[in-house]
Amino acid sequence: MNIDISFFIAVASAVAAIASAYAAFAALRISRESAAISKASSLAGHHGPASLAYTKVVNDFKDVTHDLYDCSSTLLNRWGREIGSKDHRSRGGVNPRPLRHVLCNGYMMTMQYGLSRHSMRHTLISVLQNGMYDFSDTEYQKLLSRVDNTYDDVEGVLGTPSTRLITQSSAFRWICYQLIKRISHGEWQNIWRGSWDENGWLTQYQNEYVKVKPVLEAARKTLLDEKARLEHTALPLSKNTELFNKYNEAMSAINNILECSDMAYLQAHDSPILKEEYCLLVLCAMTSVQLTYYKINQLNGFDDYC
Repeated sequence: MNIDISFFIAVASAVAAIASAYAAFAALRISRESAAISKASSLAGHHGPASLAYTKVVNDFKDVTHDLYDCSSTLLNRWGREIGSKDHRSRGGVNPRPLRHVLCNGYMMTMQYGLSRHSMRHTLISVLQNGMYDFSDTEYQKLLSRVDNTYDDVEGVLGTPSTRLITQSSAFRWICYQLIKRISHGEWQNIWRGSWDENGWLTQYQNEYVKVKPVLEAARKTLLDEKARLEHTALPLSKNTELFNKYNEAMSAINNILECSDMAYLQAHDSPILKEEYCLLVLCAMTSVQLTYYKINQLNGFDDYC
């Protein structure tokens, strides 16, 4: 029997080529894995101090904000209930939501609007500056015809604020109309000014904020210094995606609290010309407190608003 040796040579060559290709592929994979391990090792070594600084900031943050967190939670719950006890509910239409729920809808809506535009302080100032000076009973009746007797979240009926100014959105204006209609101007003024008595809610809150402010400022400086130290090196912090995102999240939380938790800027807006606007001072104060509560929760690993 004649055997064609060339056939076996061809098969052997093909097998050898496949084996060679596989070996090259395996070598490439190992090379990539080695490079990834090397890069991870380099990042870990280069960013080790930054990682330790972040861990210390977060741990210190948790310890130093504990009382402020508890105060914020208590204020939102108990002050909201106290305000709700002054509600003239029959003025709010047919089967209206309890006023403390309306107030909660208002400060949650305002916080989410401000955060979505990355300008919380500007949002609160715009609420106070633009306010409800164009109060119209005609507009109120028009909104009442849409919302009355629904008992649902107002944004589910009137839509989430998406305009340039939150004070122009129907949902926010409905909240304000309810606050103005169901508690008188004089009562809102007493609520606001009473909160600044020696043991008032905002006095208690401000006292806790003053305690943590210098620690938060120091923490922010630590994070900024670490980012700056690495900025012009071979491996800036942005090369370490996970740590970079943690830094940004921590900076955002600290900046938000420092920017909006100091109630002094709200006190500066207390004026005899406010008239119905005292309810907006209360709304903005509770928005700031809710923001503090949320950001402390977020940095501690919880992303719940409440």
